[in-house]
Amino acid sequence: MKSCKLLVLIILILNLNFAHDDTSRMTHPIEHPPSEVFLKVLLIEFSDVTHDESYFRADFDTLLFSTGYYITDESLEGEDNQVRSPDGELVFGSLRDYFLSMSNGQFSLTGGIINNLLDNGEPDWIQLDTSKVLYDTGPYSFISEVFEKTNEANIDTSTNDSTKIVIIYAGNIYTGIGHSLGPQAFGIPGDY
Repeated sequence: MKSCKLLVLIILILNLNFAHDDTSRMTHPIEHPPSEVFLKVLLIEFSDVTHDESYFRADFDTLLFSTGYYITDESLEGEDNQVRSPDGELVFGSLRDYFLSMSNGQFSLTGGIINNLLDNGEPDWIQLDTSKVLYDTGPYSFISEVFEKTNEANIDTSTNDSTKIVIIYAGNIYTGIGHSLGPQAFGIPGDY
């Protein structure tokens, strides 16, 4: 599946319904979870694996935060009416649509890309110094390097109860060999 090459993994720092203890493990439900969260999207690439240039800022906005951008039964009949991602995959709704549907309209997810912008208005992907394979197989700390690089680029990665971060990285499917790139939802000690 082509979309796996870009949107392989979303590491959610989206601990909406749980509090964390000192070991960053979910411990107990938050008494009153927020009804709206702003999601800061951070785009990351590696020294050996870069992003798919067919995806633009508007594509991320549509795929993550649009509303009502579904393929309906009527649209499946005609090839011209099918909504597709930049890599040709069918689109059945955004992340925001998903949360609105699953919460019966009680939870709204909005957000935007927080990477610095290039002169053409597109996001400047943060490039890590280490190769992707080393994060998959070695003891390298993906999250530590991500936040070091964002600090160097003066990107605001602060969060609170109603502002969270999602990291989307370029590359192939997670292999499951190592631990740094595996799907995770966690709290980050300190200011994050």
